[in-house]
Amino acid sequence: MGRLTGILGLLMMMGLAYAFSTKRSAIRLKTIVWGLGLQIVFALFVLKSGYGLRLFELAEGEGSLEADTRVGVLGELQDLLAELD
Repeated sequence: MGRLTGILGLLMMMGLAYAFSTKRSAIRLKTIVWGLGLQIVFALFVLKSGYGLRLFELAEGEGSLEADTRVGVLGELQDLLAELD
């Protein structure tokens, strides 16, 4: 079910973007297919190859990506919600 959630979320985002578009005729299917294709190739590279995983871990450096996401408004909101629990 976890894989379907991600795919459904992606389709929902694309559907909402299309629904709220003011000039739907300007949307090029070729651009969308290329973007999705590159995203899938990058995901497979990182998740399925040892080299991709090591490269991703190397990019993390000394800090962690999770700690970096706590910076900013959403990070402060998460901290406030954690205090309420």
